[in-house]
Amino acid sequence: MKSIKDIAFVNINRLIEKIIEEGYQATHPVEGNYQFESIISRDKQKVKLQLFFGKKGVKTVIQGDVNTSLYKEIMNIISGSEVMDLKIEEFSEPDTYIGSDESGKGDFFGPLVIAAAAVDKKSKQELRKLGIKDSKECSDKDITLIAPQLKKILHNKFTVKVVKPADYNSLYEIHKNLNRLLARLHFETISTLLQKVDCKEIIIDKFGNEKLLIAEFSVLGSDIKLHQFTKAERYMGVAAASILAREAFINWFDEIGEKTGINLPKGASDEVIKALRVMVDKYGDKAKERLVKLHFKNSLQF
Repeated sequence: MKSIKDIAFVNINRLIEKIIEEGYQATHPVEGNYQFESIISRDKQKVKLQLFFGKKGVKTVIQGDVNTSLYKEIMNIISGSEVMDLKIEEFSEPDTYIGSDESGKGDFFGPLVIAAAAVDKKSKQELRKLGIKDSKECSDKDITLIAPQLKKILHNKFTVKVVKPADYNSLYEIHKNLNRLLARLHFETISTLLQKVDCKEIIIDKFGNEKLLIAEFSVLGSDIKLHQFTKAERYMGVAAASILAREAFINWFDEIGEKTGINLPKGASDEVIKALRVMVDKYGDKAKERLVKLHFKNSLQF
C-alpha cells in the first residue's frame, strides 16, 4: 500500500481538478507540516484548501470566511466529491494493454482530447528510454518534442479523439454531466483502437464513479479486463496516452493563434474572460461557442 502522505497528495490534486472544472482558480498544492494546501479563489474572494495526513488518516479542511459565497460553494464541491476516500491500489502492470487518458477537461478554452495507446514489453522498454512520464510534468515544448518520437515507437497503435468546443457543448447538453461524457468518449476512443490491436486489458486514469466506465465497456464482454486507478499515469501506456492527448490539445491552441493572431490562455484563470472579450469583439458572439466549454461558471460572467 502507498503511504498516507501519498493518498493525501492524490486526494488534494483530485479535489483541485474538480474545483477548476467548476470554474474556480486553484494554486498547485504545496506541502507543509503534515499537510498539503492550495489557495482557491474567484473574483476577490479566497479560501485555503488543506489536507492533513497522519496516523488517523487524511482530514480535509477549508479555511476562510464561512460567510462568503466562495466558502459555501467550495464546501459543496468538497462534500459532494467522490474522491474523498481515495485509496491507491497496488497493481502489477500487464505485459500488453491499452492505456487511456484525457487532456483539456479543466480548461475554459479548447477541446477535450481523449487518447488511447496500446503497449507491449518492447514498446514499454523503448518508452522508458525516451523518458515518457505524465504530461502534467512536461512543458508544452517538451510535449511537442516527445510526441513524434512516441508515435514512432507505438507504430500507429494509438488513437486520438479531439472534441472541439462546439461539439463538446452539444455533447454536454446530451449527457448533462462531465464524468458521463468522459466515460462515453473513453469507450469510443478505446473501441476504435481495439479494431487495430488485440488487447484484453485496459488501464484508465480514474476520473469519477467507476460504474460509469464499467457500464460503457460491458458491451465488449467479459474477456476485457478494465482497470481504473488514481494516478494511472505511473503506468507507461497511460503516460503515453497523456502525452498524445496533450499534444493534440496544444496543437488546437497553436492553430487558433495562427488563424487569429491571438494566443488564448490555457486553464481557467481570470485571464480567460479577458481573452474571450477580445475574441468576441473581433469575431462576434458565435466565437464563444466555437472556443469555450460553456458549462464552466466563468462563461456565465461574460
